[in-house]
Amino acid sequence: MKLLEQLSKIALIGEIDQLKKQVDDLRPFTKEVEQRIFQKFRLDWNYHSNAIEGNPYTYGETVAFILHGITAKGKRLKDHLDIQGHNEAIDLMMSMIRGDREFSENDIRELHKIVLQKPYHSPAITPDEKETRKLIKIGQYKDSPNHVKTITGKMHYYATPEETPIKMAELVEWYRTASQNTAIHPLVLAAVFHHKFVAIHPFDDGNGRLGRILMNFILMKNHYPPVVIPIKERDLYFAALSQADAREMTPIVEYIGEGLKHSLSIQLRGAKGEVIMEETDLDKEIALVKAMANREDVWKTKRNDESLWRTLNNSILPLFYSILGKAELIGELFIDSSYTIQVDYIGELDIEMEQVYEDMQSYIEEAMDYDYDSVRQTRFGFWWENFKKTKKIHNAYFVFLIKFHVLNYVVYYKDTPIIEKPYHEDLTEQEIIQIRDSLIRPVLKEIEGWMKADNTN
Repeated sequence: MKLLEQLSKIALIGEIDQLKKQVDDLRPFTKEVEQRIFQKFRLDWNYHSNAIEGNPYTYGETVAFILHGITAKGKRLKDHLDIQGHNEAIDLMMSMIRGDREFSENDIRELHKIVLQKPYHSPAITPDEKETRKLIKIGQYKDSPNHVKTITGKMHYYATPEETPIKMAELVEWYRTASQNTAIHPLVLAAVFHHKFVAIHPFDDGNGRLGRILMNFILMKNHYPPVVIPIKERDLYFAALSQADAREMTPIVEYIGEGLKHSLSIQLRGAKGEVIMEETDLDKEIALVKAMANREDVWKTKRNDESLWRTLNNSILPLFYSILGKAELIGELFIDSSYTIQVDYIGELDIEMEQVYEDMQSYIEEAMDYDYDSVRQTRFGFWWENFKKTKKIHNAYFVFLIKFHVLNYVVYYKDTPIIEKPYHEDLTEQEIIQIRDSLIRPVLKEIEGWMKADNTN
């Protein structure tokens, strides 16, 4: 326990607790905020934890299945069951936390049953290195060795089947004792428990997924958010576990600690009402849109005053203000910056007309008086004039528009549709970020070009 107490004094712990205090100062969260934040953790957790173990579901397919019940085409039943089982195991874990109780060996075995869902056969290697097939049992400790060969060709040895029941009883008892020691930080307890669990590898399969669930149980039981280990950091994660095998515990604590800092920052942004999607990871957003596009189109709502007013409030305004926030940052590099809003509609006698607004407030105020059936499209233009950082005069702009069709609305840029949605569906946070980034990035590249050209002259 002395080592755990020492690890609880590293500088990273102070950074984590400072972040947690900022989060706690904003409590209590509304139910909606709580659900929105945890939904992000749940989706990321389900995808990445399964992906680390080789599940081929993409992020978008994972989200489409969990949120909408849409199964991925061409994937094995087991791949689908892995996602379903992991998600249901999170539900059981959360019910245990709400019930304010610790886990037992029986709980661990029950969670394992849920994670794997049903027994199955898996390729295996016999002790004399012959290929065979092994029945993977659920909720039962292993009855044959599950050592693995590493990429170096050497064997990595876990606890033997004979040792496993004793070691698991000792592990649960160790956890109960350590959890009562207030000098041991929950991060240290969670990280070290996770290593001890996977070092035993008590089950035929599913040990990594279950180990991460139990690690997050410890964190969440102590009022911290879960840690999601991203698939792109798989090698870093395994390297930290390998160092722990050699009794170097600091790397795994620091690795999980950095993940906890990231989760706390997401929680903090969510508590403040800010966007909680990772804006740099556009691949996940694109994958989600592609997965959703695979389902059958259902046009439930025609254009009318109610559907267009909903689209204005729930999609157009959030998109506009998301873009405006980045546009204002770019505007600091120019002497002048502005935006314009133009509405095209059909007036009396079916004459095409247009109305131009100088600011969003006047647009919103007059929008309340629209005959929405006459509105055809809205154009938004963002303008930057007289770049400050080069000798030559440079200006930049872009215009995007939203067309309102009978059954759907479509966002266009340079006459190319970016996204199409039926009126009963709002733009998601991911879609807003994707659209905004696709509009802003060409401007940034243009500015970089000006500065490079200026430096060569």
